[in-house]
Amino acid sequence: MLTQKAFCDPTSTPKLPRLLSALSPSRPISHLSPNLLELDLLHSLLPTISDEIQSEAWDKVNSYNLLADFRAKTEAWTRKEGRGWIAEQGVVQKAVGLLPFVEDLWIKCGRLGVIRVHLGRESGGDLRQSIPDGRVLRIRHFLPMEIRSEEIVSTTGAGDTLVAGLVAGLLSGEKEDVWVERALERVKRTMMSHRAVA
Repeated sequence: MLTQKAFCDPTSTPKLPRLLSALSPSRPISHLSPNLLELDLLHSLLPTISDEIQSEAWDKVNSYNLLADFRAKTEAWTRKEGRGWIAEQGVVQKAVGLLPFVEDLWIKCGRLGVIRVHLGRESGGDLRQSIPDGRVLRIRHFLPMEIRSEEIVSTTGAGDTLVAGLVAGLLSGEKEDVWVERALERVKRTMMSHRAVA
């Protein structure tokens, strides 16, 4: 399996169906950063792809062997620290359904932060599950920087600033905590400005 190195940021829900039709489990992309609405839409479009690709995708999901112990760990994790909304919205389940198409999901959750769902060789994260092929499924929730409502000038560009910070961080070679925090700090500064802050 050859992974295409790419960081895709969906920017238009009307164009989103074309994205899914361009992806394939035999050639997944490395990074995708949907917001919660885009995650819902992508997941809802899975039944519309060809039967052959659906079958290939479900075979991959089944090969992850995410059984009752993973569900129990996920439920326990979402009960902690005000993460109930993750379970209520089915964020983890929707992300897992997309993993045959992308190895690393950065789910933009607005005022609730960012969730990273990653399938790879790294072992850190809030929630981890080894899968039979030797990789680890790891899920991490990053909280946003605190900002008072009266400090917000504009939210325009916040998502783009976050993506720019994530791409720069992935290329930096630094520890994940360092560059994700820096990306979130820049989002805060963007929201306090009339311009995006890179």
